[in-house]
Amino acid sequence: MQPAIDNPWRQLFTVGVTFRTAPAGVRDRLLVPDAAEPALYGVLRAQGLAEAVLLSTCDRVEVVGLAGDPALGAERALAAVAARAGLDPADLKVLSVQHAGLDAVRHLFAIAAGLDSQVLGEPQVLGQVKEGEARARLLGRAGGTDLALGGAGARLEQLFAAAFQAAKRVRSETRLGEHPVSLAAAAVRVARTLHGELGSSRLLLLGLGEMGEILAGDFRDAGLGQVTVLHERLERAEAAALRLGGQARPWDALAEALVEADIVVTARGSGSLLLTAPQLRQALKARRFRPILVIDAALPADVDPAVDRLDAAFRYTLADLERLASEGKTTREGSAVAAWRVLGEELLAFQRAQAERGGAEALVALRAHAEALRRDVLRDGRLDAEAATALLLKRLLHQPSEALRLAAASGPVEQAELENALRRLFPLEDKDPT
Repeated sequence: MQPAIDNPWRQLFTVGVTFRTAPAGVRDRLLVPDAAEPALYGVLRAQGLAEAVLLSTCDRVEVVGLAGDPALGAERALAAVAARAGLDPADLKVLSVQHAGLDAVRHLFAIAAGLDSQVLGEPQVLGQVKEGEARARLLGRAGGTDLALGGAGARLEQLFAAAFQAAKRVRSETRLGEHPVSLAAAAVRVARTLHGELGSSRLLLLGLGEMGEILAGDFRDAGLGQVTVLHERLERAEAAALRLGGQARPWDALAEALVEADIVVTARGSGSLLLTAPQLRQALKARRFRPILVIDAALPADVDPAVDRLDAAFRYTLADLERLASEGKTTREGSAVAAWRVLGEELLAFQRAQAERGGAEALVALRAHAEALRRDVLRDGRLDAEAATALLLKRLLHQPSEALRLAAASGPVEQAELENALRRLFPLEDKDPT
């Protein structure tokens, strides 16, 4: 009997932490540098994952994987990520989120489209997902056909291609991606009001939330002179500085960097204050009270509201920028509704494509089964044409006949279902029993 054709999403899972489930400090510890990914993929492969892709961004560290037992695969993947960061898997499990099967497909589509981001429609996420999948795919190919090194193979490559197609439709058919740009445009307008042209201005980015990088990138596109990135982990600051065309500095250089900065963007969102009024007062004094624009792009806030009482410091939150932007939250949420509709259509199209592919594979298996029976009958050279065809028909109909007999014994419902399937597959005619 031929094995059932298995659809990829039945083995699919996603597991990890996001900005919704884990604080920034935990996400920072879990972040996997590019150079460390091959070793982690090797561990995942050794743990039984057929294929895997690591999504490691500012706002999430998740594994997209395929395993014969998806629940066990997710448990082992989370344990591998926790072990690398020196965390207890049990503690990390409390902070994690897991999806399986079609829910995992939907989750990946939402990530790629920017619908599962801290800022709806954030455009950088798609690029980060594409980069992560590309690295996993190259590693999978380097491992050969058996994916000895781990990484992504044909099935996850197909899944991610569908996710990218869904994200492309969301971008082209909705206005979801416009709102973050309007926030950045509002921030640039405020900065120009305060500092004039930005060619000689310097921006300091503290922390690496997605909105922080968006703002820093748009300031750079608007002609900003210099970007400096500070993060508790210097390797993360260096990676962001490379993306932004700026420079990275160690965290203990914060006081000096504040003195040099004309614009400060905070994006850590750890729940504790990153900048206090005394820190900025000291920096302003060293700057001879040249003004500083402070944009708190974190949720929860990074900057002490008491900064508002300093004469030369101008603090703006995301809510302030939203009020200044030409399109407000209502437009963004309306666009999200349209984006989810597009995503639903793409998800349905993906299901249909997979079902059709499964049907094609089943047809190939059926033909191979029939051909094997035909060759087996022809091996007996003593049979004439009539005897050979009679034997072939007997063998072809044996398994369907047994299935019908067992269905009849199971009850009329199962029997009717199987008979209806046979009538759809073959042009059977009802014969008058008389």
